[in-house]
Amino acid sequence: MLFVVLSCYEDFSYAQKAMEFGATRYLLKQELDEEELPDLLLRLAKEKGIQGGGQPETEMGWRTYANKLVEENGFCRVLILWLQKASDDEKLKVEPEGVNEGLICGLIQEFLDIAHAGRIFLYEKGALLALVKIGELEEIRRFLRRVESQINLYTDQHLHVAVSDEVSERNALLAQIEKAFERGQASFYARKGGIYARDLQWKSAPRLKAGKQDVWSNQWRENTEAEIRAFIRKCETEKCSPEQVRETAMRFVQELVFATERFFDAGSEDIFPEGRNPSYAKLLETGTIGELEYWLLKVWKELEIYADTRKKTSNMKSKPFS
Repeated sequence: MLFVVLSCYEDFSYAQKAMEFGATRYLLKQELDEEELPDLLLRLAKEKGIQGGGQPETEMGWRTYANKLVEENGFCRVLILWLQKASDDEKLKVEPEGVNEGLICGLIQEFLDIAHAGRIFLYEKGALLALVKIGELEEIRRFLRRVESQINLYTDQHLHVAVSDEVSERNALLAQIEKAFERGQASFYARKGGIYARDLQWKSAPRLKAGKQDVWSNQWRENTEAEIRAFIRKCETEKCSPEQVRETAMRFVQELVFATERFFDAGSEDIFPEGRNPSYAKLLETGTIGELEYWLLKVWKELEIYADTRKKTSNMKSKPFS
């Protein structure tokens, strides 16, 4: 285990006492660059011969390790863990800066080791996969709260964890991993981190259509923005299928762009120069309902700017489109 003390006290006696208790390093907070802290911890870990990356010491694959837990304990659970920026209306998701996957794996593995609870692995889709022998969900929640409090020292992102049912048969592992990912879709409506341990019955996404009369009139503009906000609030309240919500939002954007192209006799490259046109790939980058709302309103604002610019240079009246 790596033991590092962070302190605001410069008294040498404190540092000396820390070393006597086995501290690897005594660091002063006021002299510490927090962006360099992850690299520093990784370097110290390597110096002490601690292997990072979340792999078991025997370098077993997660399938083999899951089988081992089932054989020895009769079951295991799958945890899918990932970090995500807090959802708000001001900015889209920002990728972690200065947060090394190996470091996060190492931090979580330390807690797993202390509890003798299991192992964590680097997985796909930017997620981590933990296999644990913790049966009670409340115990899992307590464990994860301790993990998150430690992770919060290194990043302002929130920890999301999707939990499977108990796996008691080898051939059920992949199905439970998929179930955990499905439960994790609930994070689409989470404003902060969360633990997702139950199945959800998603509702269908509500209608979102662009009006066809008096396009680009003041009333049409007010109605369109109000429609966007009402759609987001209804989806959030009723917990609509994230996949359907994204598909509905994409069709709506396409309708707005088409209406604008027809009204101004323009192409999408005129409205969105330099390849800024809204695409489904960009839409899929919205990990939460707050990010989706921000993306929709951002596209809408770009259309408004284009419309205002065109109207200033020509005498155009609002009209319907078919």
